[in-house]
Amino acid sequence: MINSELSSPPSAERPRRPLARVLALVLGDDVAPSLWPILMITLVSTATFTGVWSYAGVWAKTSVHASAAAVGVMFLSYAGGCGITGYVGGRLSDRFGRRRVMVGGWTLASALILTLPLVPGAAPVKLGWAVLAMAAGSPATSASNTAVADLAPAEEQERAYASSRVMFNIGSMLGPPMAGLVLLTHSWTLLFICAGVLGLATVAIVLTWMPRTSPARNGKADRRPAQGSRTGIWRDHPFVLLLASTLLGYFIYVTYSSVLPVVAVSDYHLAPSAWGFIYAINPIIVVLFQMRITRVTRTISSSVKLTLASLLMGVSFLILLLLPNIVGVVLLTGAFVIGEMLWAPVSQSLAVRMAPEDERGSYMGAFRGSGQIAMGLAPFVMLWVHESGNTPTWITIGAISVLAAGVGWVAAQKTRPRKEPAQENRT
Repeated sequence: MINSELSSPPSAERPRRPLARVLALVLGDDVAPSLWPILMITLVSTATFTGVWSYAGVWAKTSVHASAAAVGVMFLSYAGGCGITGYVGGRLSDRFGRRRVMVGGWTLASALILTLPLVPGAAPVKLGWAVLAMAAGSPATSASNTAVADLAPAEEQERAYASSRVMFNIGSMLGPPMAGLVLLTHSWTLLFICAGVLGLATVAIVLTWMPRTSPARNGKADRRPAQGSRTGIWRDHPFVLLLASTLLGYFIYVTYSSVLPVVAVSDYHLAPSAWGFIYAINPIIVVLFQMRITRVTRTISSSVKLTLASLLMGVSFLILLLLPNIVGVVLLTGAFVIGEMLWAPVSQSLAVRMAPEDERGSYMGAFRGSGQIAMGLAPFVMLWVHESGNTPTWITIGAISVLAAGVGWVAAQKTRPRKEPAQENRT
């Protein structure tokens, strides 16, 4: 029988055995039991879908024989599609519940992945199917991100998002190597079958572990009453400012993950394998120190943390003007990851604090969508700037970080926790 109620202590502890004993070494023993279901779901879903999509470009080039331009269009379409479907998924989760959207989104994505080897036609058709599969899972991810806030008390939401980030990074480290092991068979079909099956297994885990009720909301169902927006997201000026800051922050993040390796290998003459080892520093530090950083900075205001984080992430690129070599890249990575560990949890918790309770999914969907849009824009814009040289590239990203810091400061200063009308019945 499927267990849908996890608010009681015995059920809440179920996902903790035996994997959680190992993870507790990283997250600490004081993570609320109510969070373990969504943390485990984050780990499994990230490993599953990151694993298969990390090879999407390679598949498109080697199996579909798509041109470089077509692959670029595929990723740009993916970013735009996920930005839209992530927001729509957040709105749907407000109306129908996080659990239902997670199940529906990941089921559809898994089905599309399973049928990808069967898609007939030319390269554009196959690439279009892949974009649909990638975008189909975005609503589920938006719902799961929102569920983190649903399952944590308000005062613990930043720490909850820090825990979720650790699990995301562990999943990101596990997924690509697992997919690589499957590809030792030289069979793309087998990879898509394995990914689709694991995706359906993720759905089964959601059905088994994800509660229908939220302990942080005193056992209320995770679906909200269908209501019209009181103010509208786009008329909520502090939140729009936070979205702008988030888009700029993700712009910096994607520049680090997608543009820096191109420059490091082509201009600084790093071996591709050397970049791989340097890049691995980032998730390792996040897994080991994210929770510690969150605890140490707990008493610092959100506005200060968001400002400092944006500056650390972007201004650190100016190191490369003085040290255009592997030493500079390593120093940049160290500063960047510290900023990233500050930036991600505090920006997510700010978005939650700004959202009316019955529109939390919509707000978090828009929040995630801004990041997805940056994923498509950043490589396009920054590689175009790079045509003018490395100095303009790093000065541009430094200026963007100063702008992100200023906008983020204003947004955080204007943030106040939402107070829901007392007369409304939310049961």
